[in-house]
Amino acid sequence: MSNGPAVKLVALLKRRSDFSPEQFERHYKEHHAPLALRALPKISKYVRNYIDQDAMFGDRPGGAPYDVVTEVWWDSEDDYQACMATLATSELYKEIKIDEKRFMDVDAIQICLVREKTSKIDEGGTHI
Repeated sequence: MSNGPAVKLVALLKRRSDFSPEQFERHYKEHHAPLALRALPKISKYVRNYIDQDAMFGDRPGGAPYDVVTEVWWDSEDDYQACMATLATSELYKEIKIDEKRFMDVDAIQICLVREKTSKIDEGGTHI
């Protein structure tokens, strides 16, 4: 059984203060995501998880420090490396960086590679 993708990138992104959550989500969906999909060859999955600021757990005044958690998957290390090599010289990458400034707080961007591990859960909700 596979424990997930070979490579996964997670980005924590915050909207600019002059954008409402709805404006941020709309710009991301209609402009930024299509641009990213054109710029990132060989990805196998691309997911945006918008944070429900009203359903935050714990005592955090003002909600979460981010507005979206974006996940990008590659099926192999080779696919990831090829994507990064292409991106480094891509005109689309320059467009992505320009577009980020249009709607994101670029100083707050956090990006990391992660190792995804999946636990199998039986019908009773017990981890196996």
